[in-house]
Amino acid sequence: MKNKRAEKKRVLICVIVLIAAMICTACSGAVASDKSAHVFVSNGLSTYVDGVKVTIPGQKEHRKFMDSFDEETGRPTYEYSYDTPGYEQKTVEMDFDYGGREADFLFSVVEKGEKKIPIYKPLCGSGDGTNQPLTRIGDSNRFVMEFKGSVYMVDLDEERIIDFLAGESDGVTIDTVLDAHMNWACHPRPSPDGSLLIYQTDRCFFSELYPHAPALMLYDFETGSERVLAYDCCNGGPVAWNGTESIFFCNYLNFVEVNLSESRQAEVICSTDGSISAAFYPYVVLPTADGIQLFNCETRIFSSLKDIPLYSEEPLRFGWAVFNNEADKPLLATYKFTFEKTAYYLLDPVSFRFTEIFSIDGEFRPASSAWVDGGTMAISGTGPKGEKTYLIDVSDVF
Repeated sequence: MKNKRAEKKRVLICVIVLIAAMICTACSGAVASDKSAHVFVSNGLSTYVDGVKVTIPGQKEHRKFMDSFDEETGRPTYEYSYDTPGYEQKTVEMDFDYGGREADFLFSVVEKGEKKIPIYKPLCGSGDGTNQPLTRIGDSNRFVMEFKGSVYMVDLDEERIIDFLAGESDGVTIDTVLDAHMNWACHPRPSPDGSLLIYQTDRCFFSELYPHAPALMLYDFETGSERVLAYDCCNGGPVAWNGTESIFFCNYLNFVEVNLSESRQAEVICSTDGSISAAFYPYVVLPTADGIQLFNCETRIFSSLKDIPLYSEEPLRFGWAVFNNEADKPLLATYKFTFEKTAYYLLDPVSFRFTEIFSIDGEFRPASSAWVDGGTMAISGTGPKGEKTYLIDVSDVF
């Protein structure tokens, strides 16, 4: 009887020790997932924009493009094709006068329900206003467009371009700034709900009312009012919006927070070795002196990603990292590539679990990586087997 009690006691102690070890492991760093993703492969290169498949020009088209340059005009006669299987593209033309000059803007637009989706086509067409990249304002069919030193609004419902920013501020005009080859407005970042916009300006260099430094401006789409938010610069990387309370971003030296209800003062959280890699509130991935870190803006806790093979070696070679922007189940996807292997990883920032979801042996040149929806990724590129697109279902990984 005593031996049985002793044996039960030893088993209970072992179970307790095992549970404690598992807890310690989970607390000390990221934990690998033992579940795999489902991969589907197709020929050719494709990406996805708001769930719409868009074909990408491959090497054959690149060669045709380079061979088509006209000696007299210096322009190519061959035009890249960006098809949207299952969706008809509409060419929307808009005339716009900027700085005393007229430009014809052309946008290729796909309609998906009530949503209008602009299809960005690099190197297509000619002229100043052809195929400019657009950033959606909230859930609307309005977009912000950075163009020739300022920021404009493109309304695809009304098919017009709106010069919504004031052309004069505290005695400084847009012409004065642009004539000095500086920016009246750049790096526009709309808030997720579409109510606010931050952008950077150089206008304060020309005013005696402000320090001669770049400034972040806060624009209210509802009231049309704007003000100096902080004398700082956003280096063009991602921004994490805490609703309408504050924003988190990187300038060229530090990772900072700026309170949206106050002005002109940024709180430095830590120094940084570069720009934010990815942001989806409350999570931010950024390089620091201690390596790549996952920062939780709500708890103010840094978590090292050194346990993930992607971030465990120096120097790092990765170029794409993005959240799926799903509040109920946020996921971060990123990749690491060498000449021997390209590997894609998935991180659940809530449970701090990770897994390698996809890899290719041999050199792989990525062409595009995008989320199709909250649980599916599309990766395209050229590898040992030619130009391929891989659809990766990660919905069951965590």
